Order: sequence, then C-alpha cells, then structure tokens
Amino acid sequence: MAASMMAVRRRAAAARRPEESYRRLTGWFTRPSVIDIHLIVDQINYEGVLIAVEANLEVVRRLLDEGWNQGRLEVIDELVAEDAVPAHDSPSPGRQSWKDAIVLYRSAFPDLRYRIDDLFGTDDKVVLRWTATGTDTVGFMGRPPTGRQASVTGINIYRLDDGVLVEHWDQWDLAGLIQKLS
Repeated sequence: MAASMMAVRRRAAAARRPEESYRRLTGWFTRPSVIDIHLIVDQINYEGVLIAVEANLEVVRRLLDEGWNQGRLEVIDELVAEDAVPAHDSPSPGRQSWKDAIVLYRSAFPDLRYRIDDLFGTDDKVVLRWTATGTDTVGFMGRPPTGRQASVTGINIYRLDDGVLVEHWDQWDLAGLIQKLS
C-alpha cells in the first residue's frame, strides 16, 4: 500500500513539472522550447475560447426556451445585463425592454413557440436563426384576433459580456406576419 501511494505521489509531482507535461503532450523527451510553450499556451487559450463560446450559446438557448417559450420573466434577470441595449427604440431601457417584448408577444400569441434553426458563435457574439409559431387569439398590434396560426422567421445577433447579454440586433419578417394574420 505504501509503495503504491509513493508511486502516485511521484506521478503527481512529475505532472506538475512542465517538462513532464510537455513530454506527455508531444512524446518528446527534451526540454520544450519557447515556441513549443507558446503552442501549448495557444492550445489552452483556444480551448478556453471554445468553452466561453459554448457557455454563450447556452445563454441564448435558455433565453429562447425559458424566457420566450415558457414565459419565465425571472430568467431575464439572470441572462440579460441591467443596462442591456435593446434592438430597437424602446420606452423601457435594459432588462425591462426584454420583459416587455416577451409579455407583448406571449399575450398576443399564448401558444408562442420558438424553434432554433441555426445557432453558432464566436468570441463574444452569438448568431441565432429562428422560427416562431403561434395562434393569434387575442389580437396583434391593435388588430382584432383572427384565430389563425402563423409562423415567422428571423435572425438575431447577440453580444455577451461575462456570460450575460449586453446588446442585440434582430431582423425578422413583421410585414409577412401581419399579412398572414390578415
């Protein structure tokens, strides 16, 4: 038992030495050069960026699923920065503009569902292509309710900072939606 514990300690100590880590990564038995160390650091930075991008993608997934599809407004407090810049002129600044939009559209279309068609990111931006479907049971934009189901597609670009949404831009076919409901 004591001998095996010593072996574990020796392996752990060896793993803390850069030369040993380099040897395990590259198969080389020599001391790493400055260039080699930069390559290892670049690989670690690349993996860190991938982890950050995946975390940003998850924020946008949660925004659509929990915020828009489930109507849970409290998730906005977690996912959106207090002073987030809305996509369009809004009477409410920051988080409140996001909450107001969710309430507006979910009121007009109680069965509103967003589907993610494409989702990808790089650095601090996430791009989302989506399709939303809902039934006009209450009336939309001052029009009387039609009872019709309609779908609309759009693209959003989100900028995130430290895992929260700080800015976003969108483009979607509002005119087409109104035409489908007429």
